[in-house]
Amino acid sequence: MLRHSGAMSLMTGSKSSYVVQKLISVLPSSELGELHQMILANLLPLSLDTVGCRVVQFLLEFSSPEQQNQITRILADPRTLVKLATNHHGTYVAQVMLFY
Repeated sequence: MLRHSGAMSLMTGSKSSYVVQKLISVLPSSELGELHQMILANLLPLSLDTVGCRVVQFLLEFSSPEQQNQITRILADPRTLVKLATNHHGTYVAQVMLFY
C-alpha cells in the first residue's frame, strides 16, 4: 500500500484515511515502521490537513514510545509548533502531542 505513489492521497482521502487509521490502531507498533517513516516525511502537511491530522493523531496514540518521540521532536520545533498552533487542524495535533 505505501509503495504506491499515491500514499499521501490514501492518508488524506476522506474514506481511505479511515483504513489507514484502522491499520494503525490494530497493527503492533513494530509493524508500523514503513507507515511511520512515510508520515514522518510528510508530518507537517499531514498535520495541517483536514483528514491527515487524524492519521497523525492515531499514529501518536498507537505507536511505540520511540516512534512517539521521533514525531514529537519534529513537531516541537518552534517554527513547526507555531504553524500547528495557528492552523485549525494543526491545533488538534498539537493538543494530542502534549500527552506524549
